[in-house]
Amino acid sequence: MHRDDGRVRGRIHRLVTEVLRPAVYRETAPLEVSARELRDGPEPFAAVAREPFERFSVGDRWGTPGGTTWFRLTGTVPAGWAGRSTVALVDLGDDGAVGFGAEGLGYDGAGRVLTGLSPRHRSLPVAGPGPVELYVEATANPVSPSGVRAGFATPGPPSPDGLRFRLRTAVLAVPDPELAGLAADLALLAELEAQLAAGEPRKAVLLRGLAEVADRVDPAELTPQVVAAARALLVPLLGVPGGVTALTLHAVGNAHIDTAWLWPYRETRRKAARTLATALRLMAADPEFVFAWSQPQQLEWVREDHPELFERARAATARGQLEPVGAMWVEADGNLPSGESLARQLLVGRQWWSEVLGVAPREVWLPDVFGYPAGLPGLFRHAGLRHFVTQKLSWNERNRIPHHTFWWEGLDGSRVLAHFPPADTYGGDFSAVELLHAQRSFAEAGALDQALYLYGYGDGGGGPTEEMLRAAHRYADLEGAPLVRLSSVGGYLDAVSAELPADLPVWSGELYLEKH
Repeated sequence: MHRDDGRVRGRIHRLVTEVLRPAVYRETAPLEVSARELRDGPEPFAAVAREPFERFSVGDRWGTPGGTTWFRLTGTVPAGWAGRSTVALVDLGDDGAVGFGAEGLGYDGAGRVLTGLSPRHRSLPVAGPGPVELYVEATANPVSPSGVRAGFATPGPPSPDGLRFRLRTAVLAVPDPELAGLAADLALLAELEAQLAAGEPRKAVLLRGLAEVADRVDPAELTPQVVAAARALLVPLLGVPGGVTALTLHAVGNAHIDTAWLWPYRETRRKAARTLATALRLMAADPEFVFAWSQPQQLEWVREDHPELFERARAATARGQLEPVGAMWVEADGNLPSGESLARQLLVGRQWWSEVLGVAPREVWLPDVFGYPAGLPGLFRHAGLRHFVTQKLSWNERNRIPHHTFWWEGLDGSRVLAHFPPADTYGGDFSAVELLHAQRSFAEAGALDQALYLYGYGDGGGGPTEEMLRAAHRYADLEGAPLVRLSSVGGYLDAVSAELPADLPVWSGELYLEKH
């Protein structure tokens, strides 16, 4: 590394994290907070909204482990903000592993679900100007002993009163889209530069451009003119198209939610609603965003608990932004259930998708399955399914599976087209590390040039974020990285099926998982 490379990266990192991102929400207005802690388990919005709330302040502690705290937020959007995007910033006080601590579901004053809250999703949409009334159903998920052993420790030492979190932020704010865009541009290009190999011409070009921006941006003078000039400097760096031989990644949003793991079923129901609400909010903001949903059981819970939210999901399905994937009722284990149980998973799952949403998934979707016995391809084909998507085999401890796209042949000779997304994750964050790993490790490079990339925080983390979608659009055609297409699982299957070579590899028998 050149002796100045690290200095430039450090300057850019500080500029993004210490200056630009904190300044995105410079214009704020106060919210008054009150709270109500539930002692006897969750209650619906209609019941809670009628009850008295107690005064609560930013900085106060909340969150009995396993309990629910409702927050009421009231304020006024200033008249001067008319016509501008306004949000309520709510930081529940959790910086831990997403999905294993503080989560919330936001409502407007009439009880309509707005979006989920989590460590990576901290804003609620607000209409204005004028009075604002919002509610947040917040939960403090405890971490079981098995979760602690797995590395999901309770964040920080316990407080004397046993409360887990401290409400850090609750304000109305107007984001500055140009500052947010500059921060996103710089972060993406700096990360891409760091991942390119020494000696690549693109690396030196990026480093020079980043250094020029760092020299020109004075943290004390973040005027619109300065920000616009800095973004203009980055246009040539972001406008260089990718090479014709680059891998095309079909990027599909998802949020893998374990139906049963480190929390009770009641929390799975709430995680599903929070995640769906957050995904629907992103769909409204970005028509190209597609979110894959794999488990009918979880959508059925949403239909029971939040009928209006489910109807929005139905509409999103009809317009192609919510994509049902996987034909099973839940993402089942592959080792312990009997063949009869697995057959019923396929039968009941496909029946629900067809009768309730009028769709028929084309693939089996088991990214986190615990085993791959040789009888599965036969079961899949008898259910009318020809494709299989998984991820967990990349966790093998000793022997790497040598393919990413191949025919998987079962005991009876049945074959399904199997795909392991080469980024080796089903919870991607759109980092350059993951995208370049996918391109460099893709086993079928040369024979195929299409693969899946699955992104989004799971298990209550809320799925994809606005930052991920910004990165997706910037990576659409960018030199030094794979080509990224905001797509669907169906779009990927159509694309790869059109280019399958006659000699695509065949794997016969069990796919052995060296884990657990």
